[in-house]
Amino acid sequence: MRTEGTGMKLEFRRKRNVFFQCFNAQREFKWAKDPPKPSILELDKYLEPAAGRCFREVNRIMSIEKIEPEGTCGKKISNTICLLYEIRNQPQILTEVYVQILRQLIDTPSKAGHFGGLRLVYVIASFFPPTKELLYFFNDKIYEEMHGERSAPKKYYKRVFHQMECVPEPNKPITQEAVREIERRFNSRQVFVDDIEMLSQTPSGIPLFVEELLAALQHVPLIEGTFRVCGNKEQRVEHREAIEQGDYSRLKVVSSLVLGSLLKEWLGGLTEPLLKTGTDFRAAGLKVFLETLGETQGKVLKEILSVLGKFVKEGRYESARMNPRSLAVVLAPCLFHSFELFSGYTLASLSEEVSCVEWLIACYSV
Repeated sequence: MRTEGTGMKLEFRRKRNVFFQCFNAQREFKWAKDPPKPSILELDKYLEPAAGRCFREVNRIMSIEKIEPEGTCGKKISNTICLLYEIRNQPQILTEVYVQILRQLIDTPSKAGHFGGLRLVYVIASFFPPTKELLYFFNDKIYEEMHGERSAPKKYYKRVFHQMECVPEPNKPITQEAVREIERRFNSRQVFVDDIEMLSQTPSGIPLFVEELLAALQHVPLIEGTFRVCGNKEQRVEHREAIEQGDYSRLKVVSSLVLGSLLKEWLGGLTEPLLKTGTDFRAAGLKVFLETLGETQGKVLKEILSVLGKFVKEGRYESARMNPRSLAVVLAPCLFHSFELFSGYTLASLSEEVSCVEWLIACYSV
């Protein structure tokens, strides 16, 4: 007999499926029946194409009116983040995009869309350093929102402030010295930074995060799908925040799925990939190739390959698919940053990169 709860679940699934069908159909026709708002069109005239597409995606995130399809925000946020990566080296345009997103948030009545937009703001704050203009806008607008009538999203704004380390005091403007201090503190994050040289180094010259993470990977039981399957999202966020604060004590009690996901997130977030497309590693030989890398970069790559080669050599891949080919398929996009080079990369388009990573892992598994 079907209960009331079961009926509600089925109704939710039906609405969700209908929403996704409409969503995919609209994307197929490039949103021909859903033109952007005039303000978005005006911005599109003087911004780069990627920035204009960002605005349109954000506009659609916050146009969701019902709470049922809130999960769709995740897909749209992913699209927007990919577009933001295209303009990450253009701070003025990026700041304008960010400020306009925040302004739309304040005026958005939709609950689902509003919270989707807030999630987007938090993600952006995690990836991109603050600029002077952005900090001033935070001080003028977001503080008012935090103490306004709408109290529901306060915790989200506080998380953004915490992420950017710029919680202003009541009615106190941000000074030039405060801006410089905020930028310095933001750019001195311990682990998930853009530049590998900024990481805290161990006596061996290897970043502490890499050493601790790889040590934990060698002690925890390997779960089927390590590196291929993303670990629990809440645990990833929790451990990432703990790592940023210098707490590595819990890494050895977390699942290998979470550890593998943290490693991939870190590799994918570096400004320069560990491996560059177009390099013929096999012709040069392993030793010569490693010597061409930067000192820290070479040591990090060597340490990662050593651990992966050990997994293969010990035969632990029999139950966890840890053979060189499987590992290369998963890690090649992170090592080469192929997700930035190809809009829709496939195994076929990355065949050379995958083959190179497979060869490198095989060299360390002999």
